[in-house]
Amino acid sequence: MAECTIQLSIDEFLKSYKTLLCKYNEYLEAEEVSLDDTNKIKDQIRELLEYYKDILVLEAYQDIEELDTLIAGINQKLVNGDFVGQDGINGSDGNDGYTPQKDVDYFDGKDGINGSDGNDGYTPQKDVDYFDGKDGINGSDGNDGYTPIKGTDYFDGKDGQDGFSKGGFKNLIINGGFDVNQRGASSKTDTSKDTSGNEYSYDRWIYTDSTIKQRIEVLNYKPNTVYTLSGTNITTTQITSPASGTWTVDTGTNNPDNVQLEEGSVATPFEQRPYVLELSLCKRYYELLVDPLLSGACNNMGRPRLRASFFKKRVAPTVSLHSSSGFPAISDYYSADKVLTTKELYGVQTTIDTAVIGFYQNLFPSGRVVHGLQNNLLIELDAEL
Repeated sequence: MAECTIQLSIDEFLKSYKTLLCKYNEYLEAEEVSLDDTNKIKDQIRELLEYYKDILVLEAYQDIEELDTLIAGINQKLVNGDFVGQDGINGSDGNDGYTPQKDVDYFDGKDGINGSDGNDGYTPQKDVDYFDGKDGINGSDGNDGYTPIKGTDYFDGKDGQDGFSKGGFKNLIINGGFDVNQRGASSKTDTSKDTSGNEYSYDRWIYTDSTIKQRIEVLNYKPNTVYTLSGTNITTTQITSPASGTWTVDTGTNNPDNVQLEEGSVATPFEQRPYVLELSLCKRYYELLVDPLLSGACNNMGRPRLRASFFKKRVAPTVSLHSSSGFPAISDYYSADKVLTTKELYGVQTTIDTAVIGFYQNLFPSGRVVHGLQNNLLIELDAEL
């Protein structure tokens, strides 16, 4: 306990001594401070030394010679005006600043704590490498983004879906696969079944000047736009649509297949549409009714007027009637069936979806409801370009 008390007394002595010494130095440097004031500070320092000498002796300071030597040295410096000894005292203060708590190396201890903080930042949970684990999860997400279904190129597939979602009509060509043949042509170059003289063979296709061509309605293309023509036996070509009117597209061959005309400068795989859809597109321009349902009534002269309905055409079609065995057979549900010939045909009136067929012969009473019988009757409706 005595050692602790002596040490504290020394600390107190050094603190007081330092305070007075600093004040003395300030007085020496200040011009307005008199010599008397400076000497007073010297006297206070001497008194301080004498006072603490007595205190330290009373508190059983063990080395009186060491204390005497310390005080004598300080007095000598006061007399000579040499305060180099102040540097030594400042050195002691420096140690106090270096370690704010006795026997504790503050900065080194702090370094140790910082090192621990670094470990915590690297692994927020003990023995868990947090960042590496996170990288593993990101790697899995990357694979999903590249291929949502194994072996499937997602973006190409999306392009295909976009093309179909617009209606399945990226291809302006109708019957590009030559599946629809209502006229019954024997080949792509056979135009003998076309009674209109427009050189049609398979539906929507004409054969002229040794090549197969198709006429495209003005409503079906964008004017002055680049399209790409492609297909089997066809040289892929970019062509520009006209400003207006019917657009005739030449395949450049007499045996094309899977013909496609699409907007843009890139040829894509042939668009295979369902047959029933392709047939409906063809019927806008040409249709052959086989044994159609005919119904109507007789006028006030007893002459039958029979009505036939059909797929709506581009314009009111030209109508041709054909039969292989009589033409046509008509019944009023009461009398015997009547068979007419084309010589008795009065005429045909048409709209874009209806034809009315009239005959000269007085067959039944006026106003009698009549209907046609199946008798291999063919009605050809032509609204081609």
